[in-house]
Amino acid sequence: MSFRQVLMRIGSHWVGMLIWLCASCVLLLFPVSIKGVQNVRALEDTEQVAIVQAAVQQTRILRHLEVQYVFNVGSRTYSREDELGRTNLWSEVSEADWSAIRSGKATLAVKYLVKDPRVNHPLLSDRPGGLSSDIADAYTGIFMSCLLAVIWILCGVGLLRSVIWGRPWIRRNQQNGGSKQEKWFERWGNSRQKGPFQFVLTAGVLAWGMPMFCFMTYLVPHPKLSVQQSAMLWSAAGVGYGLVMWFVQEHRYRNEMARRAALPAPSAPLSENSIWKDH
Repeated sequence: MSFRQVLMRIGSHWVGMLIWLCASCVLLLFPVSIKGVQNVRALEDTEQVAIVQAAVQQTRILRHLEVQYVFNVGSRTYSREDELGRTNLWSEVSEADWSAIRSGKATLAVKYLVKDPRVNHPLLSDRPGGLSSDIADAYTGIFMSCLLAVIWILCGVGLLRSVIWGRPWIRRNQQNGGSKQEKWFERWGNSRQKGPFQFVLTAGVLAWGMPMFCFMTYLVPHPKLSVQQSAMLWSAAGVGYGLVMWFVQEHRYRNEMARRAALPAPSAPLSENSIWKDH
C-alpha cells in the first residue's frame, strides 16, 4: 500500500482517530491508581507518618459523617487531597470524633506522610489502622484503569486494521446492496448466535457501563459513592442495559421473521419452453 492510500484512509477515519486520541487520557488513570495504592499503604506504616491536630472547617452527613479540615506543616497549609490534585476534600470520621466536634471541639487528629504532607487522612479513634474501604477503592481503581486501557488498545488495533490494511473493525456483510432493515436483520442474526452473555458483556458492561463509570466517577464524582461502589453500580447498570437491549432486539428480530414467513413465496419465473407450450 502506498503512502498516499494510507493518507486517504486516515482522512476517511479522522473522526474515529480523533476520538481515540482524546480517549488516550484513560492511560493516565493507571499511574494515578498505582499512586493511590502506594499512598494508602504508606499511611498504614507508623514510621512514615506523623500526627497533627487539624482545624475543622465544615461538617456534613451524607454517606458517612464527614468533615473538611486544614493543617499547617511549616509555613504551608494542607487539606485532604487525592491523586488527581483535588484539594479540600471531605473525609469520613468516627462517631466519637463526630460527637466531639459537634460538642464544640474545633480540631481533629490527622495523620500525614512526613515526606509528603499532601497525603493525609483523619486518624479515626475507633479504627487507628484506617478504613478497609480506602484500600478497596484503591485496588478497584487499578482494576478499572486496566480495563479501560485494554478497551482503548483494542479500539486502536481496530483503527490500525482499517487504516493500514483496509480491513473492517468487525466482519460485515460483503454485499453492498440491501436496505438498512436487511443489513440490521443479518447483523443481529449473527450477533444472536453468540448468545446473550457475550452481548450483555460487550454492548452493556464494556460499551455502556464502563464509560459511564469513568465519567461519573472521575469527571463528575458522586459525593455519596466510593470508587468501589460506583464500579459495582455501573457494572450492574451495564448488565441491565445490555439485557434490555437484548430483549428489544430479539423482539424486533422475531417480529421481522414472522412478517417474512407470512409473505407469499415468490413465483418461479417462466422458462421459454413453457411459454411456447401455452401457445
